Amino acid sequence: LKPLWLKPDGGVSFRRSRALGSTMSLDSLRPRPEGPPPLQLAPAPKRENQLLSSGWKDVTLKIFGTEEKIIVPLMVSTKVWDVKVMIAEMVGLPDPSAIDFVFKMGPSYKRHRNQDQINTNLIVKGLKSFDKVAFEWNHPYVVIGAGMMGLRQAIQYQRAKVDFVQFERKPVIGGNAWVGIANPTSKLQTEGPHYQLQYDPLDRGVEALLPPEKYGYWPTRDEILQHMRDMAKEWGVVAHLRLSTEVVNLEIIKQPPSTTKAPDLRDKHFQLTWKSRREDEEPEEGTFNCSCICQFPGCLVVPHRKTWPGEEVFGGQIGYGFSEEFDYTCVRGEQVIVIGMGAFAHENVRTCVESGVGKVFNVVRRFNLILPRAVCWWVNQSAHCMPTAAMVLDAMAPMYGILGWDPWSFDAVSHNEERTVASIKQYTRWGVSDVYFLAIYFGKAEVVHSEVKRFMPRAAALMNGRVL
Repeated sequence: LKPLWLKPDGGVSFRRSRALGSTMSLDSLRPRPEGPPPLQLAPAPKRENQLLSSGWKDVTLKIFGTEEKIIVPLMVSTKVWDVKVMIAEMVGLPDPSAIDFVFKMGPSYKRHRNQDQINTNLIVKGLKSFDKVAFEWNHPYVVIGAGMMGLRQAIQYQRAKVDFVQFERKPVIGGNAWVGIANPTSKLQTEGPHYQLQYDPLDRGVEALLPPEKYGYWPTRDEILQHMRDMAKEWGVVAHLRLSTEVVNLEIIKQPPSTTKAPDLRDKHFQLTWKSRREDEEPEEGTFNCSCICQFPGCLVVPHRKTWPGEEVFGGQIGYGFSEEFDYTCVRGEQVIVIGMGAFAHENVRTCVESGVGKVFNVVRRFNLILPRAVCWWVNQSAHCMPTAAMVLDAMAPMYGILGWDPWSFDAVSHNEERTVASIKQYTRWGVSDVYFLAIYFGKAEVVHSEVKRFMPRAAALMNGRVL
């Protein structure tokens, strides 16, 4: 127990006493009568728009050797160790004991002990900055796939200065969708500004977007692939690429058992087995250790193929509307059947119209919703609050109305009687097109609700009895 006494000269001294017995009066702990009046503490200055408490204080923490500092409000009774734990969690440091606090005491500096109450002005050692510390793994990261999403991830790693390797089984970048499925007539259905690799809302934002004359609003396949090559070169991703290399196996290597320390997740890693796919070289195989994997295996990898009776006697061109299976130069002035009503069907109707087709019959077994371009643009521009399904259906109504269609009546839509609340559940990819609507309106295309039963010489018999 340290009772407080006032010196005759006005100073404060402490006297260590023995434990108070039951007979000791509290009056004996009062200041001596011959001393000066009790010490009066000046009230803390009030700050505008700030709630003050006598139990709180502002603590200034400054990084040693820099001008970087932060001011933290803490309770007066806060211990040094509590602040170390708080700072370690803030910057991502696994061990708070790596941080040291020192404060100036007279002409020298003193190290703050963990059990001390926190001082108000401290210099922090053991940290280079108050910024988040990146967790360092024992092995590089790996990105599998160099399509649109794989390259975007690689650019993000370059921004963060992460060590990584990117595997791509094809000899070129671009991914299966744009290298394998798209053809020279393919165009981006959504808006180009939303499909640029370098765009990041936290890194220059819209200022980083390429101008429309360099990268159009609806670029073609070749323009998109060129954009990918340009960005991979500009961001230094090319140096991390391993083309014509396929990852064929993955094993998890667990950390070795230890009785002397706690398990360290960094000791656990992946071991990948890769094989080269270069046609002009002997096949190679090897392993690669990594601590993190981002997989982008691609989409549209298993196209739905169907064979109809009578294809062998049809006598015309039959092909799938992807890759380069169909020769669009042969459709000029001809009648063409496009089967299906997904995004690829809408794309092929547009391509046939652009190629001078006589008329397109779009044979569909199920009516799927199509987004007019203005509605697609509106949805993509809604950064903070996406429009509701009812709002989207109302916005589509003018374009549907020129064909006498009602988007609220399509198979994928369920709604209340007042048409104020709706739900859209459509499993096929949405097509985005104005040409589709215009082609039907001007008689260049017709939607036929049926299925192909069989082919005949230069004709197709439908399930509803109609022959095209």
